Amino acid sequence: MDRFRTIESFVRVAHSGSFTKAARQLGLSRALISRRIIELEARLGVRLLNRSTRSVSLTAEGRAYLSRCKQVLDDMEAAEREIARGAKTPLGGIRALAPKSFGVTCLSDAIIEFSKVHPQIRVSLSLGDFSFRPADFVEEGFDLAIRTADIRDSAVLARRICASPDFIAGVGSYY
Repeated sequence: MDRFRTIESFVRVAHSGSFTKAARQLGLSRALISRRIIELEARLGVRLLNRSTRSVSLTAEGRAYLSRCKQVLDDMEAAEREIARGAKTPLGGIRALAPKSFGVTCLSDAIIEFSKVHPQIRVSLSLGDFSFRPADFVEEGFDLAIRTADIRDSAVLARRICASPDFIAGVGSYY
């Protein structure tokens, strides 16, 4: 039994006072909604709804359970909104490693532009030599490393990035 769907069904029945209306609102069959409520009551060991041929009403236990279920659904909705908002607005940190000469000449302006567009992302760029093995990048906590030489370590995901001088001149700064 999918608890979330069952809770959603219970709340709809309680609010609408009807299995038929709840089923219509959820786009499901009346029989499925009824089965969910019966299974829920069996699992909880209490009757949540008083049923008659013309109406559905909450028992005392049903009112208490409805209050908690509404809180759960509200919390889930808030979490989904928060996550969706986060997906639209990147945040966090990026730790990058690059050779000193490349970082100073090519990355400093790009990072400044990136930081202006995404102020909620903290960029930490470490410049230095690559005297340690590529696998050490991850062990040292870097999210990415830029190298100007080939990487032969198969444990490292590497992508060759190539661009012509004309392309780079046409793109200009980061954005």
